[in-house]
Amino acid sequence: GLELMKIQLVLEIDQDAPQLAADIELLPDETDPDLLRLQLVILESLVIRRDIAADQTQGSTLTRILVKDGDQIAPGAVVARTEIQCKEEGEVRGIHEGAEAIRRVLVVRSADLMTASAQGKSPTVRVGELVVAGSEIAPGVTLEESGLVVQVSDSEVVLRLARPYRVSPGAVLHIDDGDLVQRGDNLVLLVFERTKTGDIIQGLPRIEELLEARKPREACVLAERAGTAQVVYGEDDSVEVKVIESDGNLREYQINPGQNVIISDGQEVTAGERLTDGPANPHELLEVMFKANRETLGVHDSSLHSLREVQMFLVNEVQSVYQSQGIDISDKHIEVVVRQMTSKARIDDGGDTTMLPGELVELYQVEQVNEAMSITGGAPAEYTPVLLGITKASLNTDSFISAASFQETTRVLTEAAIEGKSDWLRGLKEKVIIGRLIPAGTGFNAYEEIGSPDVDLSYEAIGVFDDDTDLTDVVLDDRTARTYGLDSFEDHPSYGLNYGTTPDTKGELYSSILEDGEEYISDETDDDGDDADFEED
Repeated sequence: GLELMKIQLVLEIDQDAPQLAADIELLPDETDPDLLRLQLVILESLVIRRDIAADQTQGSTLTRILVKDGDQIAPGAVVARTEIQCKEEGEVRGIHEGAEAIRRVLVVRSADLMTASAQGKSPTVRVGELVVAGSEIAPGVTLEESGLVVQVSDSEVVLRLARPYRVSPGAVLHIDDGDLVQRGDNLVLLVFERTKTGDIIQGLPRIEELLEARKPREACVLAERAGTAQVVYGEDDSVEVKVIESDGNLREYQINPGQNVIISDGQEVTAGERLTDGPANPHELLEVMFKANRETLGVHDSSLHSLREVQMFLVNEVQSVYQSQGIDISDKHIEVVVRQMTSKARIDDGGDTTMLPGELVELYQVEQVNEAMSITGGAPAEYTPVLLGITKASLNTDSFISAASFQETTRVLTEAAIEGKSDWLRGLKEKVIIGRLIPAGTGFNAYEEIGSPDVDLSYEAIGVFDDDTDLTDVVLDDRTARTYGLDSFEDHPSYGLNYGTTPDTKGELYSSILEDGEEYISDETDDDGDDADFEED
């Protein structure tokens, strides 16, 4: 009765058919009842979707079973069919069949359409055009909703309601044009760039770049002349920007990869306006503005207008760095530096002057020479305004004392000695070094021509003096005398109090400050009478 051997039968199902299962059955042999036959039954499990009711996101489903119990079916036969029922009536406008597992059908309902009246005017929109709320569909007629124009007639416009989404340049789109989306789908990925450190150290290189007048990396593209922009987007994500100028010329601008266009098609642009993102090159801005102003203005006026634009640009850019950290600096401190950076001009053609081409000259100096040439009839000098960094501007000043105190002292003093230069001490820096009064603050009055004010000293004006006041204690300094146009004390011993009076009223003016019993002695003398008395003696 000892079991010596056991035989096992193992059934293996290939991985290509994981849905199959086997059922083992033992059936008696029809010829020999003592024998049992082994029967394997291969079973396939089918999952039929359960019916669901309609909800807010999708319609209801209904599954119909097409076979009965005990039917013999062939491979590939349909055993059930699931139907997706629409919630509301409408019109099928789009069927999306792509490589994705989910297929979608768009049904436009009557509630998705809106009819807008043109109020008796001719519509200006076309079928297939996307419009947003506030857009005009006819002269003076605006929309309250956004959507797609599906039908246009003489008096009304039919829209399919839509919701606009505005995204920033550089965003990553997850959909293509014409795709069907539903609530909750991701449309776009917004990319936000933020620096790791936001302190003032992050902005100091930008300030140095501005004040040294360096060309920034990835500078933006500036419009050279005013006109109407045309923006064309290619299929390979390329962008073409063209500007139809006022004289009809078409100018095309090259857009480098990575630059984003910040203007729209049909937008009016002005000379020097940014077409792409990125920092502007101040040298290019000065050149563009000078050429644009040169068409209508003279050389000097064009230089002043173009330099004014660059000065405003530099001041605003420097202030934006400091104000981003809450640092408030008055504009006058930055304007002093910027004024020195924009005070030079490069000579293009010396004309009949003594200036050479390529020479850097002060703007006011070359204009004075040109005015002299216009009087004498000589050819004026042609020049172009230039922008210098603070280092180069300090070394190219007319004052060798100011330049020598900055850097390269030996070279500056040696060149000044060889050339026999003269320093006229016009600036603030050289006056501080020498120790003279600087042309700023209260000392600036000495450099202005102040006219004599129209002042009439009346009796009440000098009534501040008492009868016992000694006029020898009244001190009249030179500045006050110069301001009021008075002469020195030696010429008028009356201490200047007779200013604004006439000889007829002079006695009345001084009667209030004379002692009792004293008489007024006139300053006027008769020279002829004195000579006669002297001869008689």
